[in-house]
Amino acid sequence: MTAMRVIRLRFRLRELFSPTDTTATAFLRLMAVENDLDTLMKGWLCSNGRRQETKSEKNIVSAESNYIARLACATAYEASNVFREFRKRVKQSGRLADVEKLEKDGRDAFAFLENMFKAEQKDFEQDGFGKVFVRERNLIFHYQGPDEFGKAIEEFDKDQEGLVVVAEGVGLGRYLVADELQVLHTLKPLGGSFNNFGELQRVILEISNSLRSFANAWLALQVQVRSSALIGQDDDEIDVARLWPGLAAEEAKLGLDRL
Repeated sequence: MTAMRVIRLRFRLRELFSPTDTTATAFLRLMAVENDLDTLMKGWLCSNGRRQETKSEKNIVSAESNYIARLACATAYEASNVFREFRKRVKQSGRLADVEKLEKDGRDAFAFLENMFKAEQKDFEQDGFGKVFVRERNLIFHYQGPDEFGKAIEEFDKDQEGLVVVAEGVGLGRYLVADELQVLHTLKPLGGSFNNFGELQRVILEISNSLRSFANAWLALQVQVRSSALIGQDDDEIDVARLWPGLAAEEAKLGLDRL
């Protein structure tokens, strides 16, 4: 059974999310970053789960997965700023105690995010994962300078092999040597090993799952408080295996059971 039950909530937008309510607008921003991070994580997991047989297929799938990972790192960094701003506005509005009114999953998720993202941005950026996230946030759309590629090459042995896959057609070729240099540069704060990607994946999944758990709980509380805003709700379903083949299996490998 791969069809998952979902609920479609319909509400009066301006009543539930007043444009003058700074907490509500910060919450919308939190939902936006979770949407983006969740999309990247599904793409990362589904990419890993693709069937690969030839050497070039394995190389290309790995490189594409690593690029999604780098995007996820940059988005996780933005998520840290979004969460801290949301928490600040909740506190300023005198509603921080509302977190204690949430179901346990929501409270636990909020506590995890507080601990992960730290109270101050500078403290988060000095943490191991924070160092990776801010590093990638600064590089993903701008790329390190040419001299940085030269420095990365110098870290390899003189007999180190480079590799490219040459092909005509969209998505069939890959300049793998450039991928490898960028990935190792990104992972340097964690030791610069490709093995660190598994650890990164688990941490970012926990961040995404926690953002979702908290957002669901906070939304439920807002609907309860402003019940007149609710127009209705309908049951629906999503076929996970059809839309995202291999997703559940990949999450299970990481010991996560979201689906």
